[in-house]
This record gives sequence, structure tokens and C-alpha cells, in this order.
Amino acid sequence: MSQPLCNGHFPLQVNAKAGQVEHEIFERVNAESNSKTISSGYRPVSVVLEDAVII
Repeated sequence: MSQPLCNGHFPLQVNAKAGQVEHEIFERVNAESNSKTISSGYRPVSVVLEDAVII
């Protein structure tokens, strides 16, 4: 996860390693891409928030 989400800099805090790296969607979106048209150098990460507490 993004460091500010894990280190308390935002009101919402996510535990480190709580996210799921979305490899499949990244590969599908960029299947026809080259180094100039790739969506990003980073793969998307999703996380399910349950019992969220704003600190």
C-alpha cells in the first residue's frame, strides 16, 4: 500500500500487506502496450475495508 496509508499520515490507515496486488487486471489492460503506452509502472492494489475506524 501507499506509504501514507500505512504510516498514519492520512485519517484512514491500512495495515501493511493488507492489500491484494491486481496482477491479472494489469496484464489485461496492458496486453497490447509497449514502454510508451503502458498504463503505469505500478500494479493496482485493492483492499477491503471492514470495521473501518477513522483516526
